[in-house]
Amino acid sequence: NSSYDKSWDIKGANVNLNASNSKIILNNSDITYDTGFRGGGNEYDEVIFYSSGEVSIGSNDTINILRLKSGNEYEFQQGDTLRILDKIELFDTSSDNTYLRSSDMSATAAISKTSGNLCLNNADIKNLNAIGGASFTMGYGSNDIGGNSGWQSSANYCHAYIGGHVFNHNGVAFSTGWVILFNLSGGSLADTTDIIHLQNDGGYLFENIPLGNYLIMVQQDDTVNTHYPPLYYPGEVLWMDAQILNIMSDTTDFDMHMLNISPQPLGTGYIFGEVKEGVQLFRGPSDPIDSIVIGLKRPDISNDVYMLDTTDNDGIFEFKNLLPGKYVIYPDVAGIPVDTSGWNNVIIGNGSDTSGLEFTVDSNMIYVSPSADIKEYIDELKLWPNPVEDKFFVSLNERPKGFNLYDIYGKKIQIMPGLSDGQVCFDVGGLPKGVYILEIMFKNKSGLSKFMKQ
Repeated sequence: NSSYDKSWDIKGANVNLNASNSKIILNNSDITYDTGFRGGGNEYDEVIFYSSGEVSIGSNDTINILRLKSGNEYEFQQGDTLRILDKIELFDTSSDNTYLRSSDMSATAAISKTSGNLCLNNADIKNLNAIGGASFTMGYGSNDIGGNSGWQSSANYCHAYIGGHVFNHNGVAFSTGWVILFNLSGGSLADTTDIIHLQNDGGYLFENIPLGNYLIMVQQDDTVNTHYPPLYYPGEVLWMDAQILNIMSDTTDFDMHMLNISPQPLGTGYIFGEVKEGVQLFRGPSDPIDSIVIGLKRPDISNDVYMLDTTDNDGIFEFKNLLPGKYVIYPDVAGIPVDTSGWNNVIIGNGSDTSGLEFTVDSNMIYVSPSADIKEYIDELKLWPNPVEDKFFVSLNERPKGFNLYDIYGKKIQIMPGLSDGQVCFDVGGLPKGVYILEIMFKNKSGLSKFMKQ
């Protein structure tokens, strides 16, 4: 079961293993003839064989997922029916075919599945009948040895494996990261098919993948000192620039090299914004979406990503110290494109400009609403407490000319400062929760400071 590791030494002809609804993993390195797993007619969530040699399966069991190590020989009990609810997977791909047969070479056993498909690559099948309403297929590399019924043959792959290697920017094997496989076949929103850790040599392999369209992304562990952004195959930071892979057969040459984005020259421009939900997609309508990679490009210079940020818990991102020029922002939600038809590029002028943007994500598109331009962003302004519940204070080194308050979308909010113990204070207790920008105007400049209203 999910809570304990168990080891059984089961002997005798009439032993019944009653572990219904459990996940059973058999790690025997060498199982001899006529021994193996006979579950006693119970139902199991998953049964996995890592064993070599001849393995016996049967006794009218019901198994949701049966996973068999490739290249071995598996016998199904004569006269019995093994009921499969979901699928049979052959893993640890071998050059040798997997042999599935009845325990009695002159009699038949059976596999049943009520609906859907059951398809096997590289399997030799003998005296094993397929019954039920499902479609049973001997796919690519499989052979009908004889004595079977209910199967159809096909030269096509039932599923495939996808693999490759990942290297750092110097060409050395990169092993401290994860590879994520996204399926794009079910619609515009990418579905996470599987996540695996890189091997010591930088290799990765996804097995038993349904045929279709995919994206591959690699992401470093938090333990890596060098900062590498998430990377889509073949070498893009944003999924919209990545190659969509149409997987119809086994492929193991999807290699990637991590990108080391160099620091950019410093300016005085500032762009900030929020990513939130438009529909019930991840959390709920209008809720902020955290951990979204935001790519900033300068289309007049190149199509390469210029800077990156990741949204915080409030869905906020920001780009500081920008040089004058034209910028385009792409929130990276795999499978969902950004609608740029209704908004202009963000322009940072020769002065100290700031722009705010709101991105709304639904299942088909990321929509953007630009806010009004405001002024320069100054980190040195001291504002406390932050986050704030009702009142906050501002530390000033010179007399201000005035104050403005903006919400995260650039909308101006009326507010009057007060004095408390000789300090400038603001009462924001009546404002909704969210992120706000305080603009402070001095004689020759203006400055901004961001705060969170709880």
